[in-house]
Amino acid sequence: MMPLAEQFTDKEIVVTLSRQLCWSHFLAIIAIKNLKAKLFYSNQVNDQLMSVSDLRKETAAKTFERTEIANIQIPIVAIPVLL
Repeated sequence: MMPLAEQFTDKEIVVTLSRQLCWSHFLAIIAIKNLKAKLFYSNQVNDQLMSVSDLRKETAAKTFERTEIANIQIPIVAIPVLL
């Protein structure tokens, strides 16, 4: 539990997660390097009631990274239409 508490500075997050996730989920989440990704996957586990194997599949598929890329707003440039 200490590695997770050291990575999340907000104690409310640690307390909430400790009530909702099992130790195996914590081990999988601790291995994630990006803090935003940790929060993303923690919320995914809680919202979708994911098993540990599902969590590992999601991290292997880089769901967080794909979601981040999809959320980037690319400006639309007007292309003149040739008639």
